[in-house]
Amino acid sequence: FSAENPRNPVNQAGTEELDMIKYFNANPDKQIWTGAIKLGQKQYYAKFSAMRMEKACLRCHGDPANAPTELLEIYGSKASFNLPLGKIVGLDTIAIPKDKVTALYLRDAFDNFTLLGVGLFLLCLSLVFIFKFVITDRLSSITQHFAHTEEKQGVVEIMPIEITGQDEIRTLTDNFNQLANRNNDYYNLMDEKV
Repeated sequence: FSAENPRNPVNQAGTEELDMIKYFNANPDKQIWTGAIKLGQKQYYAKFSAMRMEKACLRCHGDPANAPTELLEIYGSKASFNLPLGKIVGLDTIAIPKDKVTALYLRDAFDNFTLLGVGLFLLCLSLVFIFKFVITDRLSSITQHFAHTEEKQGVVEIMPIEITGQDEIRTLTDNFNQLANRNNDYYNLMDEKV
């Protein structure tokens, strides 16, 4: 809380806050201002809320003769009296240093990117393993079967390929096995005829 002429000296408005009080007095339709501001030597993200003089405030901020005696005993009758209605009595200020906000953003960004990086790494790793075991190893088995069959001399019986699964590789091997059986039957028939 800051004011132009506060009862408690701790609440004395600084230069920037006095400028905000002038802004709110010049713009009676404005109640809140939010943005970046320099307070002292530091940059802050700040929110200022204007506190305007209202009828309910007159008992403590109007004529000192009408003020509670306890208030006068503590603060005297000089500061923050005889204020006109509608004038800014003070500001409620929330200010966060920019460097702390920036540090929080950077830490959050680092945490998020680290989590995202770990997640992407695990996703890629799992895709590599899935690709290897589901596709590469099975295709390699088919390739080895072809190479082993091709190495044999003369007319040989083509053995079926044993592949499990419910995908295109299984369909390929089933079709190959049917073709191999037809080819083996053809060679057997030709052998009988010869």
